[in-house]
Amino acid sequence: MDVCAVKQLPIAQPNPNHSQNRKPMIRKISRYFGPFYMLFRGPFDIATAILDVMAYNKNDWHVSENKLKRTLNSAISNDISVQTVKDIKNLCNCSFASVLLAAYTGAMRKFMTEAEYSIPDNILCAIALPVPNHPKYKLRNHATGVLVRLPTGLVKPLDRLKAVQANQQKLRSSTLPVTIFYAMTLIGGLFACMTRMVTKNSVTTVVGSIFPGPSHGMGTDRFPARQISYGGGLTRGNTGLGFSALSYNSKVSVIVGIDNGIVDSSKVPASKLLEYMLQELELIKDTGASTFTVQV
Repeated sequence: MDVCAVKQLPIAQPNPNHSQNRKPMIRKISRYFGPFYMLFRGPFDIATAILDVMAYNKNDWHVSENKLKRTLNSAISNDISVQTVKDIKNLCNCSFASVLLAAYTGAMRKFMTEAEYSIPDNILCAIALPVPNHPKYKLRNHATGVLVRLPTGLVKPLDRLKAVQANQQKLRSSTLPVTIFYAMTLIGGLFACMTRMVTKNSVTTVVGSIFPGPSHGMGTDRFPARQISYGGGLTRGNTGLGFSALSYNSKVSVIVGIDNGIVDSSKVPASKLLEYMLQELELIKDTGASTFTVQV
């Protein structure tokens, strides 16, 4: 049985001051040897990404560009409690983003079944990620992205969450986020005609984003901002599915969109996908509570 927390006997613990004293040294090592790490690790990470694209970009939802209608079957969720997501995160020892990605993956699996599509083992998703310390008073791209495998072929919710989290852990040591960050900065400075040539996405089935917003309410006492949502479109190319999650004032708002050329809104509305996503969060929470037990 997997154990989320275990009461242990007293054992020797690392000195916290010792680890703090090591941090400046680690930063110095990273500063001097980071470029060499990028040089040797970069080609491996790029090759891995190319293999992922070759293996996972073919499924019933990744259709050719001429089959897309460019009209969206879309929906926006009711507010999801940030605390609910954090409870699952703490219970299952995973990241906040992994919880939302796993819930979206399980919802896609149910949605594909209802829309009478075959379910692939994995679906490749491009996720945009925020980068801190945006330069003040400058309009520029200050974000990065990663390619994430969504394990739609796994049946159990916790298995999907574990697979998503394992993939996230691998990406933490990858050089791709840094490479993409500088690439986006460069692309943002090109002429529009040049930008269009290099921003066409044909390698992923899904595009998405998970961004933190203000933790406090905004607006005025008379006109408070009750909800903030974000949607950036499905990019150019043949990607026909997308989602965005934005936290604001202890709530998370999720928008999903599906091109009507893939699933027409008259057949299965996108609101079903959000409904399944909320159900998936409850399943993960309930299953995790019974599986990740505290032993005394």
